[in-house]
Amino acid sequence: MAIDPRIFAARLAQAKANLRAARAQYHATTLNVQVVDTTTAAAIRQATAGVLAARRMVDGARSRLAQAQAQVVVARADAHLEEIEAARYERLYRIHAVSQEERDTARAARRTATAQLDAARRAAQAALESFRQAQAQLARAQAAPSQVAYSRAQAKRATAEIAQLEAAVR
Repeated sequence: MAIDPRIFAARLAQAKANLRAARAQYHATTLNVQVVDTTTAAAIRQATAGVLAARRMVDGARSRLAQAQAQVVVARADAHLEEIEAARYERLYRIHAVSQEERDTARAARRTATAQLDAARRAAQAALESFRQAQAQLARAQAAPSQVAYSRAQAKRATAEIAQLEAAVR
């Protein structure tokens, strides 16, 4: 039984074509790796600096959030106290123990304390949103170094594929 050399020639031609395609892919990947290698040190330094800056932003935002939350607690206590005072002055006014001016002052103090509580709540909400944004920025900054590693892994994979295809041609 004779083996048709055309089958082997076709398989060899296919293997050579696969090798050429892999080499072209390798060449494109190599160019990308060269660009990545050229910029990797700077990119890593920049990514590291970005992570540090983002961590500082998170720490600052966390501190501002805690301060805003504490201000809400204080404003809530002030508003509660002014509510009690206003109610007391209202009772005293009804029995003519205080003047209308004193009652009006107590009412104004209550409204002011309520407005300050609302403002403190809005500030706390804004601080919470700022904190969440800082956390998201930190997460993005922490992803940058892995992107550099991914490009390098692609180049290593292409090198391995070429070695495998070269072995198939030999």
